[in-house]
Amino acid sequence: MPKQLLLLILPILLFSCYNKWQELDLYAGKISCDDSKTMIIRRAASYQADVLFDDATGSVQVSKGVETVVIQFNKQDKITQVSVFEIEVTFFGLHRRQLTPYILLNCHATNKS
Repeated sequence: MPKQLLLLILPILLFSCYNKWQELDLYAGKISCDDSKTMIIRRAASYQADVLFDDATGSVQVSKGVETVVIQFNKQDKITQVSVFEIEVTFFGLHRRQLTPYILLNCHATNKS
C-alpha cells in the first residue's frame, strides 16, 4: 500500500513543481498594440496570472507557473514590444530547460513618438 501511494503522489508533486502555463499562447495572442495597461491587467486576472510592474523599465510582467509574458511600454504608456519566456519540461518534470525568449509582437514602428 505505501508503494502504491508513493507512486500516485510522486508524479503529482513533480508536475506541480514545474507547472507550465497551458493558456500562454491564448493570453499572449490576444495582446494588441492598442491595449492599455488596464486591459493587460484585466486579461491577466481572467487567466489567474500574476502581474508585476517594473517602473524602471516601463514593463509589465504577466506570469503563471514558470512562464512569463513581458509587455514593454514607452513613456506614453503605449505598448512597444511583447516578449514570451517559456520553459521546456521533460522526463516527468525532472528536467527543465529555459527556451530562448522570443518577440511575439513588435509595436515600435506603429508607436513612434
